[in-house]
Amino acid sequence: MKNRNRLFMALLMVLVLQISGCALPSHSGVTQATSDQGNNENAYQRLVNEIKTTDWKKAEPKDWENVENLINQLKSYKYTPVLARYIYYLKYLKEDHIDQAIGVANNIPDDYFGDLRDEIMNVKTEAKTLAKSQDMKYYTELIRKGDYETLRKKTVEKVSLDADYNAIYNFLSAIDYQKKHDRSAMIVSLSHISMPYNGLLSEEITKMVNQNAAEILYMRNLLSGKTLDGKPKPIIGMTTTEVLDSSWGAPEEVISTMTSDGKQEQWEYSAGRVIFIDNGYATAIQY
Repeated sequence: MKNRNRLFMALLMVLVLQISGCALPSHSGVTQATSDQGNNENAYQRLVNEIKTTDWKKAEPKDWENVENLINQLKSYKYTPVLARYIYYLKYLKEDHIDQAIGVANNIPDDYFGDLRDEIMNVKTEAKTLAKSQDMKYYTELIRKGDYETLRKKTVEKVSLDADYNAIYNFLSAIDYQKKHDRSAMIVSLSHISMPYNGLLSEEITKMVNQNAAEILYMRNLLSGKTLDGKPKPIIGMTTTEVLDSSWGAPEEVISTMTSDGKQEQWEYSAGRVIFIDNGYATAIQY
């Protein structure tokens, strides 16, 4: 009796599933999925091995075709998309399509930790060097044309990448501030240039930095919070005596004015720095 009940319940369940449009998983379906997974993994390992063992600088058209077929077969399987970018970088480079090669390499994740990681990370580093080389060729042409305005706009986009972009941009900014008679801003720009510098415009940059070396050193100390001889930086509220004993010391020029509120002074220093003194106390400081 119990067995008949169990059989009845099983048949009823099958009938319900059929009516609702559901199907029980077939053994053949599971087997097929397992087979597909195995085929993909085998193909993926062939792809990795092809990339590892082929000298891509001497590769024949058939070598490229074989690896591209594997990539197309696998599409998004495991690390195939990154491996594809790596392969197309090498192909574009061989065909002398530098810009396309750089673009493909830039799309490789910085945090990639899959197969062929060392080779792929080396490609990203190489692509950065190529990109900089392309930039410098373009910048050289702009300098030849005397188009410093465009050069400044282009370098500001990449000023944080390395010392060369930084030096060119800050030098051109310093020139611009010099034309505007803003010496303080000019010195600040020059103080951001790391020396020695040997890139584009190195002769002009080195000359300008050397001509303003003392003010640049002072500004670097000022911007970094350092003081001279351990003396404190001037702050609002100091007396004139305390200002004289500060790292700024005595001013280069003093402009005094008598008003109904008392004596007001402007203590002017190099690089456009000013301390405003009201009745013997510092009330404002201009850097």
